[in-house]
Amino acid sequence: MAALAVAVLIGWGCLIGATEVVESVRTGVLNNRKGTDILAIEQPVLYWALIGLYTAATVTAAGLALLVVAIAVRDLIGARGLDR
Repeated sequence: MAALAVAVLIGWGCLIGATEVVESVRTGVLNNRKGTDILAIEQPVLYWALIGLYTAATVTAAGLALLVVAIAVRDLIGARGLDR
């Protein structure tokens, strides 16, 4: 059950990250919480490099969440199978 909770937490983070990436691509502005925003028009190479990095990180985290869910489900099914 703890693994499922971890997977849900990772999945929630992926959802937030994906919405941020989609919103940044839609508006052309990458919000920088600690400094000035990065605009696609002013710094296109940096903007697209960071969008690519954020997208890769979100996809990797989603894969990790799916892996953790698969392990948790396998363990739950295996635990029920032993009780029979």
